[in-house]
Amino acid sequence: MLLKNNTLFGLPKQMVMDPVHGGVHFFSHERIIIDHPLFQRLRFILQNDILNLVFPGSQHTRFQHSIGTMHLAGKFFQNLVKSYLIQFKKQEYLSSDLVESINYLYGCLRLAALLHDTGHAPFSHQFEHSTQVANILNQKLFEEQWKNENYKLYFNNTPQKIEHEHFSIRIAHEIFKTVPDFGISANDVIFFMERSENKPSPILNAHITNLIATFVKNISPVARLSNEKFLYKLISSTNASLKLLTELKTIISGELDVDKMDYILRDSYFSGSKYGNYNIDSILNSLRIGYKYNGFRTRDATWIGIAIDLKGLRAVEDFIYSRFQLYLELYNHKTVCGFKYQLSIAIDETLSKSENLTFIKDCLSNINKYVLLTDSFLWEDFRKTAVSNPQSASFNLLNRKKLKFIYKEKGKSNPRI
Repeated sequence: MLLKNNTLFGLPKQMVMDPVHGGVHFFSHERIIIDHPLFQRLRFILQNDILNLVFPGSQHTRFQHSIGTMHLAGKFFQNLVKSYLIQFKKQEYLSSDLVESINYLYGCLRLAALLHDTGHAPFSHQFEHSTQVANILNQKLFEEQWKNENYKLYFNNTPQKIEHEHFSIRIAHEIFKTVPDFGISANDVIFFMERSENKPSPILNAHITNLIATFVKNISPVARLSNEKFLYKLISSTNASLKLLTELKTIISGELDVDKMDYILRDSYFSGSKYGNYNIDSILNSLRIGYKYNGFRTRDATWIGIAIDLKGLRAVEDFIYSRFQLYLELYNHKTVCGFKYQLSIAIDETLSKSENLTFIKDCLSNINKYVLLTDSFLWEDFRKTAVSNPQSASFNLLNRKKLKFIYKEKGKSNPRI
């Protein structure tokens, strides 16, 4: 297993070929999670719902995206750490405690990235936008999902509205219950996932403190301090450790996260649009840890977290512009928006049948039955509806009947699209 190996970043034994990233290596414990039915379900959820009706190559799945996101989370953390290892001529100079701390954080981030999208329902966000589904995703459903389980391990309060991130945390909790103990706490993995409100374990706190203390002399300051002893105390404090851990959560979900890094490249590649090409290696090689401070009297860092070296600024600008271009030319393409509108209506048509509504409620409230809820289920019902009602949105989707484009208005949005 990963943590029983003293090699920095471990020695992954398995690899799968990915059209975007090439060879993606993974560990035995990650393979166990990937093979779990609740994760395998992502093979049957398309990454971009019905984008393939306009861009035929967009047949890639949440499964592929999740593997790619895990890969990038590993590279992100590796590059962040390696930028501070240049002071060591050889790996032998690293203490075993430091290697263990690095590997533990590395393992947590990879697993959090791997599991971050497991909660997506059929057609992803469009499913949540359905009127009837939105009415189901409430506190009562949340409590049914966590029946006989303690949701307060990860949440302070019952959420008023359930979103796919809540499902991802519930699935992660369920998967960790069924897999062997491989030395990484479920609590610490879920800590890095979006919507989680749990606190890091003492083990995770100890590892991040060890990491900061080791690299404190090389942390790039926004405003340089001359008192090295004070700097050590400042950055090694519990408060600074928690701030950095919280900042590391943005690797999974933030403005510059591995989720976006992967889907921009992946959606661009499979759609053939070429709008999402940016220099990911330049971004990853420019990662640093930075901080600001209030001054010697306050004895507290106002901010400590991930920063980008100046040389990577242009690549970050390209990243932001690539994302903008994809939304403009791909996700918000006028024909795509028309089909998404019809998809939302088609989902409501499916849920108007009592037997379907009962089945979906059952799948949403029982996480082990959630594995049955895939794109395929809804497509099959769309076909049945299309046969009985040629005027339905289901018929239009199956026969690719486009809505007529009337006009475009800025500053308006339709929550069903």
